[in-house]
Amino acid sequence: MLDKLEAINVKFEDLTKQMNDPSAMNDMKRFIRLSKDYKELQPIIEAYGRYRSILSNIDHAKDIIYNEKDEEFRSMAKEELNTLTAEKDKLEEEIRLMLVPADPQDGKNAVVEIRAGTGGDEASLFAGDLYRMYSRFCEAKRWKIDLVDFTEGTMGGFKEIIFNVTGDGAYGQMKYESGVHRVQRQHVVVHHLGERAVAAGVAVRRAELDVEQRGRAEGPALRSAGALTLAAEVVTRAVAHAGADLRKAQRVGEVDGILDDVHLVFQRREDVDGGVGDDDGAI
Repeated sequence: MLDKLEAINVKFEDLTKQMNDPSAMNDMKRFIRLSKDYKELQPIIEAYGRYRSILSNIDHAKDIIYNEKDEEFRSMAKEELNTLTAEKDKLEEEIRLMLVPADPQDGKNAVVEIRAGTGGDEASLFAGDLYRMYSRFCEAKRWKIDLVDFTEGTMGGFKEIIFNVTGDGAYGQMKYESGVHRVQRQHVVVHHLGERAVAAGVAVRRAELDVEQRGRAEGPALRSAGALTLAAEVVTRAVAHAGADLRKAQRVGEVDGILDDVHLVFQRREDVDGGVGDDDGAI
């Protein structure tokens, strides 16, 4: 294992030299690739440094045990050797896991979909709890969450909610959440004693485009899709602002205001991009 770690250390040092080369900054695509490789190897190199230090201390403790005549020193060295050996075994196991080749897809962003299952309104509340739990987890990981779509439950929570998770290794960790989540919970909607089994389904898939691919994507079709997404966001925000009762959004003044906002979004996109798609941008 030491030979393998030393080879990785040589590669890491070479990456460090390349990143410090001023010419690397002139090619951003190459610099991003180097930075990604550097970040992936860094935990292994740190573990390798700790491992070498432990091996050195073990050799030193053994030397005291074999050559020291003072019994007290030898006793202390034996205790230290036992502690160092346990640390060495634990660290070796951690390093072996680090050396397992990672799935290249694990570094991508994730799309998470939560749907209420069995349990009616209680299931919607449970789906809402799951969303809040994942939100807190993503905040702790410093990942970004973007809502894509949602349908609120009658008594709260969500019948369905879809959101994007953007961050390093988001898909690699979130993919294990896929499946049916089931829980026994006290009744909230119906006020009587007892518990009820409720379930919610979670689906996690890879984001179609990573950050680098999204940056390279160009063309009228993408600009048109971007304008439509922006327009949809305007409508969603305006309707949400109208309140839970969607009939409030049907008042003529509010609907006219929403459509004006949508046309304004398209107009701004056309001014920047010189036209959206092949049509005239009318809705």
